[in-house]
Amino acid sequence: MKAYFFALLISLTMFKPLFADIKSKTTEITDTPDHVRWFDLFTTDFDQATKFYRALFGWDFQASGYSFNLLIAANGRPFGNLILGQGRSDGLHFEVANISQVYLRAMALGAVSIYEPCTLNNGITSFAKFADPFGNQIAIHGGPVSTSCAFNDTK
Repeated sequence: MKAYFFALLISLTMFKPLFADIKSKTTEITDTPDHVRWFDLFTTDFDQATKFYRALFGWDFQASGYSFNLLIAANGRPFGNLILGQGRSDGLHFEVANISQVYLRAMALGAVSIYEPCTLNNGITSFAKFADPFGNQIAIHGGPVSTSCAFNDTK
């Protein structure tokens, strides 16, 4: 009996780091209304869309188990759908470290400019907006740029 408990104690000691690692990888759910949790983007061409977003944001794509969508992921964690079909997402806003660099990369990848990078809200944030090659409208926010935003009602 003592040998059993001794073996159990050794096993628990050996596996303790494993259990600690599992615990550290779990995500605690908290109220974070300032972060996008899930969104849907639409495309008629998975290959083109995955290349575009992988090059623009470094996103990964995972099989979903369905033929009509892929999961959009970063660091192995899904946070959105890439849906095969007609449609368009509007109003998606992402924070980026260098707004001008990401905007220029989007243009080089075939995006269409809606608003060039500009500073808005009295310098609180910078903003740019573009349509990806599939019609989804994406806004990016980031560090300061020198141009102030001049909005008009036609865009």
